[in-house]
Amino acid sequence: MHEKYIECDACPLNCKLSEMIPVGLCDVISIKNNELASVNNGAFEYGVHYIEELGFYHFYPGSTALYLLFPGCNLKCLFCPEWKIVMKKPTEVEGFTGIINPGELVSLAIENNVDGIVLSCSSIFNYKYLGALIQALVNKPLYLSMITNGVINTDYFADIMRKIDGFLIRFFGFSTKSYSKISIYPKGHLEAINTLIKLTKMGKHVEVSYTIITGINDSIDELNSFFASISRVSNDIPVHIKRFKPNYMMFDRTPTRNKALVDAYKLAKESGLRYVYVDDIFEGNEKNTYCPVDGSLLIRRVGNWIDFFLISNKKCPNCGLEIPLIGKLNRTLDKDLLKFKRN
Repeated sequence: MHEKYIECDACPLNCKLSEMIPVGLCDVISIKNNELASVNNGAFEYGVHYIEELGFYHFYPGSTALYLLFPGCNLKCLFCPEWKIVMKKPTEVEGFTGIINPGELVSLAIENNVDGIVLSCSSIFNYKYLGALIQALVNKPLYLSMITNGVINTDYFADIMRKIDGFLIRFFGFSTKSYSKISIYPKGHLEAINTLIKLTKMGKHVEVSYTIITGINDSIDELNSFFASISRVSNDIPVHIKRFKPNYMMFDRTPTRNKALVDAYKLAKESGLRYVYVDDIFEGNEKNTYCPVDGSLLIRRVGNWIDFFLISNKKCPNCGLEIPLIGKLNRTLDKDLLKFKRN
C-alpha cells in the first residue's frame, strides 16, 4: 500500500510531504491535518541595522531597520553566515532566540525608533507569521522589506509579496554548475530571475546582489550573462557586487579579493547597468551613487555614513534626471567624525 502524500508547491523543490516525511526541505512548511502549514511560531533572532548594511542602497537610504532572522531555508548554501539559525528547524532554536509575536515586534520597532522591518532570506516560508505581521503593521509608520534567494513560487506567495514594500534578490552565481556547487538546487539562478521579473511586473522596488566566489562563479562569461539578464529586465535595477566570506562548510576558500569585486563592477557598468555598487568596502567610487547621464556625485557612502547631493524630488542637481530612490532620504553624515569634506 502506497503512503498518501501532499506535494508542496511553495518552491520548485516540490517536496512530497506525508506522515513519514512531515516537513519539507525548507524545514518550515509541514503537513498538518492533511494540509500544508507554516510551522514557525515566531522563534527568531533580530537586531537593529542601517538599511545599507542589509544590502539596500535605493530603498529608504540612511534609514534603520529591525532585521529578522528566521530559521529554515530551501537552498542550504554551504557558506551561509547565518547557518546556526537558518539551517535549523524552528523547534530546534526555541529557547535560544526567544519567541515574540508580531504585535510585540511592531511595538519593539517603534520603541527603538527604527524606520522599518527587514525580513531574512527564506522568511517568506513563514507565511503564517508574516501574514500576522503584515496585519500588525497596518496604519503603522514602518516599511516592510524582504531579502530573498528568489527560489520561490511567486504565485503561491503573491498575496504576501504585494504587501511588502521592497525586495533584495540574492544571486550566488548564474549557472547550474555554480548553484550545484554551493546549494541543493542547481537551477536557483533561473528561479531568481523569474522572481525578479514577477516583482518588477508587480511594480515593486527590487535590488539584486551577486556574491563573487573565486573559482566557482567569477568567470567573465558567467558574470556577463548575469548582467545581461538583469539589463533585459531594467538597466535601472540597483546591482550589488558582494564579497564571499568563508563560513559554515566553505572555510577552505579565501575571501574574495578587492580586485575581483572591482573587475566585476566594471563589467556590470560596461553592460549598461546604471546603478552598480561594491558593498563590502568601506569607501570608494564603487560604493557611491553617480548620475548615469552626467556623472555627478549624488550619494556618498563611507562606512555607515551617508551624504546626499540631490535636489528636491531626488533629482540630479546638474541635469535634473530623477534617480529611482524609494522613501525618505536620511542623511547620517557627521562631518565632525569623518575626515573628508563635502564639495
